[in-house]
Amino acid sequence: MQTTKQPSGATNSLASTRHAQWNVALPSSIVGLRDLAFVAIAAWAIVPSQALAQRADENVVLSAQDAFGTSIGLESIGLYDETSVRGFSPTVAGNARVEGLYFDQQAPINIRVRSESTIHVGIAAQGYPFPSPTGIVDITLRPSGETPVLSAVVGYGPFGGQSVQLDGQLPLDGKHLSTAAGMSVFRENLGTGGSDVVSSIGFVPRWHPADNVAFTMFWGRVYISDQTAAPIYTTAGAYLPPKIKRGQYAGPSWDLLNGFTDNAGLIGTADIDHWTVQAGLFNSLFRTDSSYANLLADIAPDGQATRILIADPPQRSASTSGELRISRVFERWRLQHELLGTIRWRSVATRYGGSQLLDEGAVSVNVPLTASPPDLQFSAQTRDHVDQRTAGFSYRLSVGKSGEMGVGLQKTEYRRTENRPNALAVELKSTPWLPYVTLAFNVAPTIATYASYTRGLEDSGNAPDTAANRAQPLPAVRTEQHDAGFKWTPTEKMKLIVGYFSIEKPYLTIDRLNAYRALGTETHVGIEVSLSATPVDGFTVVAGAIVSAPRVSNVADAQESIARLPVGQPSRVAQLNVDYQLPALPAVSLNLGVNYIGAQTGTDDNSVRSGAYSTVAVGGRYKFRIGDKPYTFRVSVNNALNEFAWTVLSSGAYQPLEQRSFSGFLTVDF
Repeated sequence: MQTTKQPSGATNSLASTRHAQWNVALPSSIVGLRDLAFVAIAAWAIVPSQALAQRADENVVLSAQDAFGTSIGLESIGLYDETSVRGFSPTVAGNARVEGLYFDQQAPINIRVRSESTIHVGIAAQGYPFPSPTGIVDITLRPSGETPVLSAVVGYGPFGGQSVQLDGQLPLDGKHLSTAAGMSVFRENLGTGGSDVVSSIGFVPRWHPADNVAFTMFWGRVYISDQTAAPIYTTAGAYLPPKIKRGQYAGPSWDLLNGFTDNAGLIGTADIDHWTVQAGLFNSLFRTDSSYANLLADIAPDGQATRILIADPPQRSASTSGELRISRVFERWRLQHELLGTIRWRSVATRYGGSQLLDEGAVSVNVPLTASPPDLQFSAQTRDHVDQRTAGFSYRLSVGKSGEMGVGLQKTEYRRTENRPNALAVELKSTPWLPYVTLAFNVAPTIATYASYTRGLEDSGNAPDTAANRAQPLPAVRTEQHDAGFKWTPTEKMKLIVGYFSIEKPYLTIDRLNAYRALGTETHVGIEVSLSATPVDGFTVVAGAIVSAPRVSNVADAQESIARLPVGQPSRVAQLNVDYQLPALPAVSLNLGVNYIGAQTGTDDNSVRSGAYSTVAVGGRYKFRIGDKPYTFRVSVNNALNEFAWTVLSSGAYQPLEQRSFSGFLTVDF
């Protein structure tokens, strides 16, 4: 069962919150729900009956190794995800990896290509070469093998949406050549009351020319059609917006996003004597043909608001990135040594701006806007380019089962050039040294301790839709992290992790002139706890909590009204996920998810705070067979108690928590 997480930044991205892990297929004009359903039924006669379980066994609670963040298919649980680790976004920071190799991501890799993703943070980052202060998101590609498999997933919901997904494995040349492939169509009804059509396709061919050599290629495309712009709410004073009617779209019918994303890559590995060579080359593209920001601005206590739409001309962000890594593992004096050298690079070209602001006047927040489509006149756009080259070396020493130590050093050269219309080019450079040290020791047979220190040069994302410099890519910033903790594993079926962390970054927020920029230092110090356990057969618990003290300091500009609490950062977060297999009906399991988010400050001066809230998700699975083919029927209700709350996007900008929703999925492995 998927536990719904709340957005931590501006929306109107190419992916809705629900598809942060994502689906790629052909446009709805090419492939529709009925077409895919027909293919799924036809597969019954085509695919051999000795089917392997591919998606019918997906269960994120049973698969999670800890409570820090795991995603499998459309299910995800954990204190952290790809948009939030210890209060910051690892994806925005540029810390995505594909099977361990550096990947500069401009758009999410869809789940036709990826099978799962894991957050590497704390003890889970030990032994991971070149960790980053904001954590690592490591993406695992879909497997393929010697047996043909086809999985179909037919879905209903949330909010009455419909979907069909197909994923398969196909051997092409015995053990040497195989491929995974998939396609899907989602006709979504969104929590905002709007809608879209998301279709996708993806391929993951694999070639093993020899036992010690392997190549993996992937390509995935996502089309988004007619996606309504998610409303963003800002107030005229020091208060939260009034409670609104959820599920009713506040915008006009024509403020639609249309576009697509592309992700492609080639990975090669070779083991030669005691040397291992790994290389990856990747391309990531985000493109929109049309998009809008939908603002309900200056909301009064009675709900009256100024309706502003911002129309964008075609936007584009494309990246080429890669990594070459050479390592050797050898033993000396009963110790294991690993030497590793790496070269990473990326080139990112972005085109943005040229937007037109449309002031539609005053309308109540609960009254849909019915304005006519305008005659749009766009202006010239800004072009932004980033080049970055990094070389690094690391050494890891393992002392049997007693522990290990790792040290590493990277030298990076970062250059960013911004070309605005009718202005001189602006160039930024940074060439820092980035060291790290990690330690992990087993102080007892069931207790392991760890500690680490790392520095990074991480991206800052784009300015939010409510800022005067909206969509502007921000320069990379220097970051620093300390952490330490322990893992206690009293049995094979129980694991407790307790960690301390301290992260320091520039504080990015909206200034008095409504520009989004760095205005001080943001520090997050806290304790994180993860418990994963199966105390009795059939009963699995994954639970976690964060207690932190986020703070802002070193604000140099005395004219800025920056208080000590950073915007949108709760100091308390907790999550509980349970999977319970009924003893009397082992084919049936029940799921429970509880997510608690503490109070957050909504403005830079800390004059507004959103209250704490909890959401409950319930559901269940029924696993059965028809013939020799495994089926799983899964149902879930997110926000089952229909909690209402305002989530903080940026200073003075909010979105409502999604209302109660129902989903059902039927999965079969042919």
